[in-house]
Amino acid sequence: MEMELEQSNQEPLTFEKMLMLFRETRKAMEQSTKQFQETREMMRETSRETALRFKDLENLHKKNDEEHQAAKKELERIERIQQKKYKQLESMFTGQWGKLVESLVEGKLVYILKQRNIDVKETYTRIESPEKDMELDIIAANGKDVVVVEVKTTLKIQLVDEFLEKLERFRALFPRFAEENIFGAVAFLRDEASAAKYAQKKGLFIIKATGDSASIVNRENFIPKNW
Repeated sequence: MEMELEQSNQEPLTFEKMLMLFRETRKAMEQSTKQFQETREMMRETSRETALRFKDLENLHKKNDEEHQAAKKELERIERIQQKKYKQLESMFTGQWGKLVESLVEGKLVYILKQRNIDVKETYTRIESPEKDMELDIIAANGKDVVVVEVKTTLKIQLVDEFLEKLERFRALFPRFAEENIFGAVAFLRDEASAAKYAQKKGLFIIKATGDSASIVNRENFIPKNW
C-alpha cells in the first residue's frame, strides 16, 4: 500500500530565519527592559516628590504650630498685663470710693447712733492696735460704749465674716476699751447677695450710704450684739 505524503506549504526554517527571530526577540526584551526601567524611575521620582511634599507639609505644620504657640503666649502675656492694670484701676477706684464712704459715714455717725440710743461723743478713723496686727476703719466712743465700723464699697458675706472675726478679737487687742460695751456696724454703698441681712442677723448695725448722707437701716426693734 502506497502512502501519499502531503506536501507542506511551510518554508523550511533556515539559520538566517532563526537568527532574525532571535534578534527580534532580543530587541523586544530590550524595549521591555527599557520600559520597565523608565517606569521604575518614574516611580522613584514620584516617591521623591511625594516625600518632599510630605516634608514641606510637615515643616509648614511645624511652622504654623510654632507660630500658633508664639501667638498664644503673646496673647497670654497681654492678658496678664491687662488683668494687672485692671486690678490696679479697680483697687484705685475701690480705695477712692472707700475713703469717700468712710468720710461720709464718719460725718453722720454721731447723729445716726444717737437715734439708736447710743450717745457717742467722739470718732476715730484708721485705728491700729498697739501691736499693729489689726486696723479698723472707724471707732465711735463715749467712755461706756464703743461702736466699731467697717466700711466697704460693696458689702459681701465673706467681708462680714472677716469683720466678725475682728470683733471677736477687738477687746483683747484694744485693752483701753476692755471694760466698755462693744458694738459692730458695717457701712457700704452696695449690698451683694443679701450680705446686709446676713450682717443684721449676726447682730451688726447696717449703715447705708446714699448720695451725701448715711443712715442706719436696721429694723426698729433691732438689738445689737455686745461683743
